[in-house]
Amino acid sequence: MAMSLTDRLWMSNHATTFHHRQSSLDLLRNGQIQITKAFKPTEFDLSNVDWTMDPISSKSWRLYLHSLDWLHALRYSAETNGNEDDLRQALEIVRDWWAYNEDRTQPETMAWDDHATSNRLANLCFWLALSREHELDCAWLEPIIQHHVDVVDGFFENGHWIATNHAIFHIASLVNVRIACPQVMLGTRHADLTQRYLKATMDSLLHSDSGFSVEQSLFYHQFVLDELVPLQQVLSYDEGIDGEPLDAMMEKMKSFIHTISTKSGRVPALGDTTFGFEIKPTHRPLNVRPNGIYDFPQTGLAVLRGGGEHNEHVGTFSYPSTRASHGHFSPLHVTLIHGGRKFIIDSGGSYAYGESFRFSYIMSQSAHNVPLLYGSNSKQMADEYPGSSSSNNLVHARIARDDADVQRAVWMLENDCFCVMDRMTLPSKGNVQIPWHLADDVVITSNIAMDLNYATHGVLITDSSDHGELVLRSGNHPITMGWMHSQQGQTRIVSGILEPSPQGWVTKGHRQRTPAPVVVHEFEVEHLVSLSWWCPPGAVVRVVQTGDATFEIETNSGTKHCIRWDENGPSLS
Repeated sequence: MAMSLTDRLWMSNHATTFHHRQSSLDLLRNGQIQITKAFKPTEFDLSNVDWTMDPISSKSWRLYLHSLDWLHALRYSAETNGNEDDLRQALEIVRDWWAYNEDRTQPETMAWDDHATSNRLANLCFWLALSREHELDCAWLEPIIQHHVDVVDGFFENGHWIATNHAIFHIASLVNVRIACPQVMLGTRHADLTQRYLKATMDSLLHSDSGFSVEQSLFYHQFVLDELVPLQQVLSYDEGIDGEPLDAMMEKMKSFIHTISTKSGRVPALGDTTFGFEIKPTHRPLNVRPNGIYDFPQTGLAVLRGGGEHNEHVGTFSYPSTRASHGHFSPLHVTLIHGGRKFIIDSGGSYAYGESFRFSYIMSQSAHNVPLLYGSNSKQMADEYPGSSSSNNLVHARIARDDADVQRAVWMLENDCFCVMDRMTLPSKGNVQIPWHLADDVVITSNIAMDLNYATHGVLITDSSDHGELVLRSGNHPITMGWMHSQQGQTRIVSGILEPSPQGWVTKGHRQRTPAPVVVHEFEVEHLVSLSWWCPPGAVVRVVQTGDATFEIETNSGTKHCIRWDENGPSLS
């Protein structure tokens, strides 16, 4: 049996799985709409759609309204009930959308937002093909489709979207046009637009050394991988487009996931990635990657693996020289999964696009394990040169600041102990903070008598000390967190603070924030060297500072390790 034209077209996940079902139809029939699964249902008049509505003051909500993905609930009704009136109603809503929004240019409406436009173009092609199958009047759709192709061409010429996940939707919608309405593109300047856009995106969407998305977000990395699957399918129906290189691209993306993920799919929430995000079972590694350092200088990221198959340790060290579209201001940021549990964490994102908490905290250095100078955030990223070094079993980099020298080295000692060494020099005495963000489920104990009620103002662990130790427990997995500084300072634990500056939060979804503890070391210094470590209890038996920037670490294996930082950089022996 020949495949129908509509079966060969690309549709967004929202259109095919979320809206094309009975529950979405029931909401529409009862005067409500759930625009995506991320939002709660809101009141909605299907008989007289208000194209300016914004019930929760959200750009994301508005773009999905204008995508017209939700019209597939009416398609579901037509298929279930065999009533073409549902299809006619959907087409009239499309006509009404065009009448109201054709000439609208205000960006705040999101009517011609690039994501809304590409999803809508894909839907227009679908409704055109479906109308033909049911012999309904549809000629009026072709000039609307033509206008949308012109707009998508503008997105391509702008260049901004080529290396982003949005390009996938742009390309897929153009393939739909080639399949459902080829006369719109054949013989015009748009004839080869789809192939040019596809090639440009495949050439620029991933970092060449790691296969990680250039958008610097694990959520969007997996999101792109998921969206490439249906794009790959629809390209197979268009003999005029070469989509074969997508196979290698997708394998490279999966390989990166296998490097940074535990076998159970646990990963750090890098970039715009909600704190509880995990890799889907279909993308998880079947086998644990060998222990060692996986350093990707062009990406600005190193993954350090330790432990064993049933006790995985995954550390990350981020040192990108620029911030990408879904990245954060996080130079020298580290995270740690130890024994398969999250301990040193990224606070997550995005919280909510366009909202102040996202910019004042979620994207800032304050929400990351990054040294803070002079009591304020900086938008400086890592140095591009001299860059990182993965020699001597460690990785190191520096922040590109003119007002201080801030460097960090990271390594995995004996496959069990995650270590970080910081070296900072300021032109004169100033405030330095070294924060360590912990997962919200981590329980903290200490041999030092103290009140661990740190929910509001924080608890001072010690007034003036150059070393200390805590026991952290996540589930049934405990580790020791220790530190030693070249200068005395104060250490406190804070959580859930909003004023005067936010600190101690993780975000697990849209406009959701949950208090989480942060261990903060604070100093007034001109020069500082600091060593921090996380390991199984008892693994590190002694740490001694033997020089200005030299520490000796003795483990319970009886081995003594020396970490030294001189004019040639850090070295481990």
